[in-house]
Amino acid sequence: MVFVVLAILIVKPNNIRKVYYDLLSGSAYRYNTEMNQRYNLLEKCNSECVVPPIKNRPFTLFAYDLAVKPSDEIYWYNKHLGDYFGLEPVKVKKQSN
Repeated sequence: MVFVVLAILIVKPNNIRKVYYDLLSGSAYRYNTEMNQRYNLLEKCNSECVVPPIKNRPFTLFAYDLAVKPSDEIYWYNKHLGDYFGLEPVKVKKQSN
């Protein structure tokens, strides 16, 4: 019975399979490393801080990054992240193409 359940979890596309992929591929670990680096930068900033965009985006952990422009719909995240660290709204470096 356990084998059947495990086989279904492995073969059929589902969220558990995606979690294992993020963990085993190292994507979740790299994301955690980038986020810790970002938090360290924010702790060292005085008032205005610009952080690099997140490059490692695990499917199961990452919804969106900071907004690039104040007019972006998700800019509230920049503001509240800045509030948490006692800063102005946090800015993200624009990605170069």
